[in-house]
Amino acid sequence: SQGYIGYDLQNALREELADRGRDLAVTSIITQTLVDENDPAFAKPSKPIGAFCTEAEAREMSAHGFTMVEDSGRGWRRVVASPRPIDIIEKDVVMTLLNAGQTVIAAGGGGIPVIRQGAHHLKGVGAVVDKDLASAKLAEIIDADYLIILTAVEKVAVNFRKENERWLDTINLGEAQRYIDEGQFAPGSMLPKVEAAMQFAASLPDSVEITNVSISSNPKRAYKVGLANPRRASVYVDQYTGEIKSYSPLAPFFTVMLRMHRWLLDSMKPGQVSIGKTVVGVSTLLF
Repeated sequence: SQGYIGYDLQNALREELADRGRDLAVTSIITQTLVDENDPAFAKPSKPIGAFCTEAEAREMSAHGFTMVEDSGRGWRRVVASPRPIDIIEKDVVMTLLNAGQTVIAAGGGGIPVIRQGAHHLKGVGAVVDKDLASAKLAEIIDADYLIILTAVEKVAVNFRKENERWLDTINLGEAQRYIDEGQFAPGSMLPKVEAAMQFAASLPDSVEITNVSISSNPKRAYKVGLANPRRASVYVDQYTGEIKSYSPLAPFFTVMLRMHRWLLDSMKPGQVSIGKTVVGVSTLLF
């Protein structure tokens, strides 16, 4: 499905970007997701797959050895093991493509679950890695700014489909954990989405390093604040309310230049003349 759905997605995205005047390449990657062969999920299947069926159809499938569960009032579905993702095998490929300006589609359907055998062998296992947890893991690895998860409902809710149902606009990690402990989110359905959001939020840095503040002579213009942690960027802050008005990451051109300079500086071998340092020095004087 990664190849088939990826094919449709990359063509649809490329066409939409072109229609908006953005000539950007889009690439799909067949992704493998590393899991632990001793993950307890293998002993307790929880991930719904396949089409919905009636209770009578579910009983018949159970008689043939399939594990069936009722899914949030929408019908019955088969469930399989859903081990937690440990790593994304193709993460370096994803980063290389992103740094080259590509729009990357990866970890489709959670990626192909694999376990490591020996030093180098990867073996596929019969399971489904939750796509939201795999996306959160990939977002964490590539140091993404945002994790956006699509759902079939308007928002996350507590007391879902009950008279006292309440939509959640914003929650913190403590509140999310409390709702999980209360059993508010269905396993294999909304629960992994909330867990993925929590996992990503927990991976974000606790503090931000401010490197400079630029104050305009125009009192109506927002302050420009330079950041170095978690990544080099600038934010524009309303000087009266503290509200962040916009975010500006380091431009791709300068990112490439920084990497090129680093590569040139690191290219010297012991006992040789540093051609890289010479190039960097001359280019700095000229430009």
